[in-house]
Amino acid sequence: MVDIKSDIYQLLTNAGLHCMTEFPLECLPRLQSPMVTVGVKETETRPAAIANYLGTNSGQEACIGFLTSTTIVLDAYSPYKSGGNECYGTIMAAVRVLLAGVTGQTLRKVRMNNVHFDADSDCYRCSALLTFEALNFQTLSV
Repeated sequence: MVDIKSDIYQLLTNAGLHCMTEFPLECLPRLQSPMVTVGVKETETRPAAIANYLGTNSGQEACIGFLTSTTIVLDAYSPYKSGGNECYGTIMAAVRVLLAGVTGQTLRKVRMNNVHFDADSDCYRCSALLTFEALNFQTLSV
């Protein structure tokens, strides 16, 4: 199975965004510039067809499949001195990178939340929820 969280982290890092995987807010470093965290909110696997059966391939092997739906949480943080606009710009840049595509995944839904000051982190914060789907299948010799 594909590790979508690592793939997204790599895409955002390659795009030049300061990025980290999820961590407790107590561990948030003192920010000098905006940062994005990547986390997984939920993952659901369901049948891709009736009894998971997709048909047979040219070698007469049965193909079964599952749809895996994963909701990713992106949180953008920007230092208090930078203000909320930089936070919003950072989350939008991250979403634009992911709109270009994640290998093996189909983006189904994006939900953006408002920028707000987060007293726990002493930063401005904005989040986005992105739901991706992937078809996972395997062949069975009959």
